[in-house]
Amino acid sequence: MTETELQTFVQEFRAFETWREYVSYARDIYGPRAERIEVVTTAERNGAGSYAVIDAIYVYDAQRRPLEPALSTAWWQRAFRESFPDDELYDDDLHEDWIDAMMGERQAALPVPAGGFDMFLASRPPRRHHTTLFVEERAFAA
Repeated sequence: MTETELQTFVQEFRAFETWREYVSYARDIYGPRAERIEVVTTAERNGAGSYAVIDAIYVYDAQRRPLEPALSTAWWQRAFRESFPDDELYDDDLHEDWIDAMMGERQAALPVPAGGFDMFLASRPPRRHHTTLFVEERAFAA
């Protein structure tokens, strides 16, 4: 592989991994109907520098209707069992706060897209030119 081909492979691999992370997030939180994921980022200042952070994530179905969290997914059910093992009852205000906190934790693990806006379609992974990478083995002196 040439240096340019290797750079293209790495960029495509990163794009695929980012797409996979966002689709996994959307399906975990919003269920199997999640198709379109829109990510809005913003710059946040910290001392002398700034860095990009996720400002909002919007998830839609295939007809571009906004989705609400689907609390019946395996991810939500596992979160409920871990947080409330004895089927504890709690009030609605705490319920909403807990859901927001869980979504925030899941979102915090996502990679932050570089631009101000990015969009992913669950049914359309990024195009890749190189799906397999062959690296020539070389003998290295110890």
